[in-house]
Amino acid sequence: RLAEVHHQVQENFKISGEVMKRRYDLKSCQSTYKPGDKVWLYNPRRKKGQSPKLMSDWEGPYAVMEGLSAMTFCIKGGKKTKPKVIHANRLWKYHGS
Repeated sequence: RLAEVHHQVQENFKISGEVMKRRYDLKSCQSTYKPGDKVWLYNPRRKKGQSPKLMSDWEGPYAVMEGLSAMTFCIKGGKKTKPKVIHANRLWKYHGS
C-alpha cells in the first residue's frame, strides 16, 4: 500500500510541475539586447542614513557591449569603468531618463 501511495504522489508532483512550468512560460519573455543598446541595471543597495523607500534600485544607463549567451550580456557604464557580465533578469531596456 505504501508503494502505491508513493507512486501516486510522484505522479502528482510531475503533473504539478508541468502546470507550474506552463504558467511561468506564459508570462516570461525572452529579452534580446543588441550591442549598443542602452539598459538599466537592477542593483538594490542600501546606503546608511538614507531611506530604502526613497532610493532607486536601478542604475544606469549602461551600454550593451555583447551578448555572451541568450541570457548573459556584457555591459559597460562609462569610458573608465570595467565591463560587467550580467544576467538578462537584471536588465531593463532604457527609454530615456
